[in-house]
Amino acid sequence: AIQVCQVENWLVDYYSNREAGVEDSIKTNCNKLHADNLFTEAAVANYWGRFSANAKAGFVEAARTKNPRQVLALLGMSLHTVQDFYSHSNWPEIQQPPSGYDYSTLTYFDARQKGGVKTGKSSSSNATGQVSHGGYNDGMNHDWYGRPNWDRAYVHAYAASRQWANQAKLWVSEVDPAVWEQARRIALTSK
Repeated sequence: AIQVCQVENWLVDYYSNREAGVEDSIKTNCNKLHADNLFTEAAVANYWGRFSANAKAGFVEAARTKNPRQVLALLGMSLHTVQDFYSHSNWPEIQQPPSGYDYSTLTYFDARQKGGVKTGKSSSSNATGQVSHGGYNDGMNHDWYGRPNWDRAYVHAYAASRQWANQAKLWVSEVDPAVWEQARRIALTSK
């Protein structure tokens, strides 16, 4: 089940970066799962609200139709978004660790103070005056270990991933707990 989620998580990047052979709608929709181009607190709140409502509807539908594979696909894809938010935003900078600690595990859903949270501008955006998502050496991103605060983004994303998976389990289990258990037992085979 973990491997299925990992593949689905990776497919978000795969399809959003494909040049040929992918329907424009698939590429467009996958691009929306990167939590980019959110330049105000209101835009971030609106994004999380829409994303959470749509994810819940998807998980509920998967449970209602008794589709454990769909549960895993949704979990993997939605975890991509959850993780990207922390590595594409200024969250690691505005959520400093408590005194005496190296890391904070405060997630967007837990934090009372969200002042100034925003994400970087993707390369497809024509917005002006915004910090770029960037690459290996510039921009807002924390996408690899050489970037400033990569480790803090990683810890936030890890904590948020666990929180998100627990929320998905709750949404599915409220409809049919057996579907979550079936999803947990799915294994990839050579077929």
